[in-house]
Amino acid sequence: MKKQLKNMLFISVGISVTLPIILASCDKGTIKAKEAADIFIPDNFDTKELGYFERKKIFHKADSIDLNSIDYTKNTAFELPDEKDFFLKVYSITPPAIDENTVVSADKDKEVSAEIKLEFRIVYKDPNENTVELVDGWNRKLSIKNDKFVLHSLNSVYNSFENNKTNAFEFKNIDWNKLKAKYFDAEIVEWSDGDTPIVKVTAIDPSNTTVKVGEKTKIRISGIDTPEKFVGGNKSKDFEHNYAKLSSKFAEEAVPKGSKVRVYADQKDAFGRWVGDVFFGENYKYLYSVEITRSGLTLPYFSDVSQALNFAKNPLYWEHYALLQLANAFEFAITNKKGFFKTFALPYWIQSNIYRMKPNGKWTLLDKKSERNLFNIEGINLINDSYKNK
Repeated sequence: MKKQLKNMLFISVGISVTLPIILASCDKGTIKAKEAADIFIPDNFDTKELGYFERKKIFHKADSIDLNSIDYTKNTAFELPDEKDFFLKVYSITPPAIDENTVVSADKDKEVSAEIKLEFRIVYKDPNENTVELVDGWNRKLSIKNDKFVLHSLNSVYNSFENNKTNAFEFKNIDWNKLKAKYFDAEIVEWSDGDTPIVKVTAIDPSNTTVKVGEKTKIRISGIDTPEKFVGGNKSKDFEHNYAKLSSKFAEEAVPKGSKVRVYADQKDAFGRWVGDVFFGENYKYLYSVEITRSGLTLPYFSDVSQALNFAKNPLYWEHYALLQLANAFEFAITNKKGFFKTFALPYWIQSNIYRMKPNGKWTLLDKKSERNLFNIEGINLINDSYKNK
């Protein structure tokens, strides 16, 4: 029987906060859950019907799992005892919802009430067909109520480029001659926010007719979308605004006013800004989009599979240099709880709590644990096709 999933959020990693008292609809759990390779339920899934005795056996094993033992920070699929084809699956999760008017202190942690709701189902993975089916008739719901959910102080959330410099990726042998029609050298004039600098052009190859020496122009950084301080002249609520200021602070410290940069830009957006990226540092060896992502002070922003298919292997395009490193930096920030991830364990939690004025859900292709990402789409091979230092 085919069913269509609607309005259901599936996750691949989970809670990093200290867990409080847990209320669950099942209280028989005694067996510690064992992590399995993550399993994704397709949108148009089959429901598996079990015979009476098999149903009784499988349901009993699922009931024996201690839900408190599951580490949601690593995975959402877990083995049932002595079963190789049936798994316990985190089916849905409702993230904590922090009031948008909450004010987070610069130097003091704040405790608030938050609730995370999870639903568990049993799934069957056919070893021959490699298909996943949802087992009918069993589910358990879990409510994690936390009266001391910690909103960490803004100063402790902030993560500068210098803090991560030893982990930064250095581009050491870009053939700039091939890119002379797509880049220009410039000086930072100011940052409007964490993803939009204004630069003054200082040098450009004659083959590049996009800008002129001495011209000031605004750059919209590709591959990221930082929280908003203002939209259309309207100030964001304090909660988002204060996190957005951390992104701006990163920009202003990592690439301050007067910094010499190399700008890759080959198109304009609807607002007339050049869309591109900024190489900075000695010999232009760091890429801005990658390093602010590594800091955990932005979510990535990339949703065009066709561009990845067509350009990741082509050294004339931004995708060749940035996509693999963006994904690696994103993974680093999540795993090491950098920046926003110090407080919010999941990208979706950041999306739903911080990105209020302009939601950003276009990070999933760069999340290696998302069901559909640039590492499991046929025809894309970021690891082999992307830029490599020689």
